Amino acid sequence: MFMAASGVQAQQTSSSAVLINEALTVDAAAVRTNTSTDITRAQAYIGSTAEAPFIRDITLRLNDSAPVRYEFSDSESRALQRNAQYQVTLSGIKEGVNQLRADFHTATASDKGIKVFKQGQLTKSFSSGSSGVTLVLTLSKATLINDASFDVSIRESTAGTLGNQLSAVDFMMTDGEYFSAASVLMRLMANNQDATLVEAINKRLSVCRAALGLQAIESTQIGSDPLTIRFNQALLLIQQGKGFEATTELDAIGLSEVTESSALTLRDQANLVLAYYFLNQSQGDKAIPVFERIRSPGPYSNGGLLGLGWALLLPVNREGVASPITTARYPTIVTPRLTADIVALQREQAPRVPSASKFQQTALRKALVPWTELIGRDPTDPTVQEGMLAIAWTLYHFGAYAQAQVDYNRAADQFDKVRGWYDNAIASIRSGGMIAAINARDAVNDSGWAQVNASLPPARARWWQGDTPETPKNVTDTFYFERLLLSNDFAEALQAYRNLMLADGAIKNSNDELHSRLSAAIAGQRTQLESIAVTNLTAQKKQLDKYLIEARFALATIYDRPELASAQ
Repeated sequence: MFMAASGVQAQQTSSSAVLINEALTVDAAAVRTNTSTDITRAQAYIGSTAEAPFIRDITLRLNDSAPVRYEFSDSESRALQRNAQYQVTLSGIKEGVNQLRADFHTATASDKGIKVFKQGQLTKSFSSGSSGVTLVLTLSKATLINDASFDVSIRESTAGTLGNQLSAVDFMMTDGEYFSAASVLMRLMANNQDATLVEAINKRLSVCRAALGLQAIESTQIGSDPLTIRFNQALLLIQQGKGFEATTELDAIGLSEVTESSALTLRDQANLVLAYYFLNQSQGDKAIPVFERIRSPGPYSNGGLLGLGWALLLPVNREGVASPITTARYPTIVTPRLTADIVALQREQAPRVPSASKFQQTALRKALVPWTELIGRDPTDPTVQEGMLAIAWTLYHFGAYAQAQVDYNRAADQFDKVRGWYDNAIASIRSGGMIAAINARDAVNDSGWAQVNASLPPARARWWQGDTPETPKNVTDTFYFERLLLSNDFAEALQAYRNLMLADGAIKNSNDELHSRLSAAIAGQRTQLESIAVTNLTAQKKQLDKYLIEARFALATIYDRPELASAQ
């Protein structure tokens, strides 16, 4: 995750941490005492040694058994390239000759997003005896002659090597499955005395325990991303009123050469914060190139396009001087606000906005370019909502009152519709719909928990463009989920909830008393998670109401203009 944070343990009560620790001890002991082996089932580990491309999905089939498919999230694919391995159990193995078939897709990454690169297939015959078998499939690097393909190694054992198991733990940690990872590590610790291996296990176990709220986070632990640390330090400087000092750090992060999805997202966020800092200081010439660094599409592209338009309206090379068109002041950490022009209208200080001068019209035309890019994007995003008003506002300044009236009407209709979606979403959260969706996501084991990584959603996620605009065909009252994950409070509360759920799932069939106490803790965490979500959506709805008031007020000021009255 990104944004400054005190760690997941801030969301965990001490009682929850105690319960998780008890469950961890019970589960690890149960795993150690279960020494049974099943030679009809094979353990397969999926990894990669290729910097590019990366694995997008894989389907495995052993003999005539049912196929097993897994689709990797962006962060999971990158974790595979960093020596993590995805572990899966395959059924249907038999003594003698067996056949494995794998169908897979690889993809390439760029600053503009993900592009499918290749579809591949392999078959591998191997023999299995009474000792069982472990399969390791490793994606090898593509060359000018050969496409990327999997190398397969066979080990006669029902368990992978210690290296395989540690790599599988790294994959679990990528998915936030810290409880499961800690349980495996505790078992490995009990079975290994080698000092080097013990150190490797302990490093990972410390990360898991910190994530579970069982110990403090240390800056030297595995997973401490230098970019994230620098970004958090820059945010701290801003919160301390030292914005100028923060700009150097933010600029360095914003110019960093990275390819991983989470790092690209962090880079975009740093550029967004820096650009709005400059905009807040009326330094449009400094803000413009920083806004232009933000990827589009991307999780912060809407805020970048909106801000770019406002920056283009500021005078060039006149630091600290407010624009003659707008004197808007923007927060350092971006939350869309009404423009100063809108505020003036609401206070009836400017019931008639004069047409723009030639100089101003040139600036407005430039601002329309990025704002127009916001058309057709997620209408529940406050930056898109303000963009709709900004376009109508610009047309009004041009003196194109009829077209401005059309655009304000379109915005008001859209805002009314979105208000209904917010009402439905809040009602769904309060009735348990969000928790049910989270639990359903965790119950599925054929794809990574991409939502937790706040990755850019696929094109098919444009649910608002459904067949019936009033009830989009793909919406399930959880359209807000991805944006909520950009909030630290919600993301950490969600991780705390998942920690408790994973702990309970591990012991509920073996310890009724502990299961009962965990269930009570889960209910409390669920209430907290739902409260955070409702509070967040209520705030978004209040912001939308302000935009709706502005659209209707603007329509009232336009409606009785002589130009329109004569036309009507």
